[in-house]
Amino acid sequence: ESVQGAQDVSQCFFKRADGKTFPVSFEIATVSLPAEAIPESSRKGHIEAVIMAFNDISPILDMQQQIKNSERLRAANQMAAEIAHEIRNPLAAISGAVQVLQLLERRAFLGDQKSSEVLLKEKNRTYDRIVAESSRLDVTIERFIAFTEFSPEAFAKLQEYLCETDFSKSGETAHDKPKT
Repeated sequence: ESVQGAQDVSQCFFKRADGKTFPVSFEIATVSLPAEAIPESSRKGHIEAVIMAFNDISPILDMQQQIKNSERLRAANQMAAEIAHEIRNPLAAISGAVQVLQLLERRAFLGDQKSSEVLLKEKNRTYDRIVAESSRLDVTIERFIAFTEFSPEAFAKLQEYLCETDFSKSGETAHDKPKT
């Protein structure tokens, strides 16, 4: 006739006939039934009874694990796309610097005095820029490798690094930029 509040849902393990265990959830509820609803009962009034309901939750736990794995894979794919995008900027800077040096060297070799002067003036600064861009690439790759361990801490650090870093200018972070 009335069901009093079901108690907390709990979880335990049962054993199958083959000896393997499986997770189950169970709920316990107290009910009050009229005595006449119980066959062969000679009692009058109401009878208090306890009902336990068990459910095999293996499929639910399997789906939860699949969702976690799917989320990790989606996050890894997204990070890979972001990393690929962010790696292109330093690579473009390195490639452009090398191309400029090559052009200046060719012209200087052919006797162009202006190219020789620019080459002497800019060579070391350009090499330093190439080294800086290479170092940034190395840091980005190291952090991505750390992320692939799927630890939440590593993922958070990598996201923070990517959010703070402006890869378009060597060594400048988003926090370093003047607010406009």
